[in-house]
Amino acid sequence: MTPERTAHPTAPPTFEDLYRAYAAELPKWLHRYRLSAQEAEDAAQEVWLVVVANPERIPTDPTEAQKELRRMAWTIARAMQR
Repeated sequence: MTPERTAHPTAPPTFEDLYRAYAAELPKWLHRYRLSAQEAEDAAQEVWLVVVANPERIPTDPTEAQKELRRMAWTIARAMQR
């Protein structure tokens, strides 16, 4: 699933676009990174906080935006496992 754009086509996806597209998938990704269900939910919230604090990190291309979310998720999952 890729986010539908509510803004100009060359603008980065909005938080709402990303959340709509990936809110259900993000905990699943994190669970696959060997986090418990509860840890995955907590880590997902951390990812969304990073997105809100650093919107410039999200590329305008939907495929690249998904990749960046996965990178953020992986980084947070690794930190939680330490």
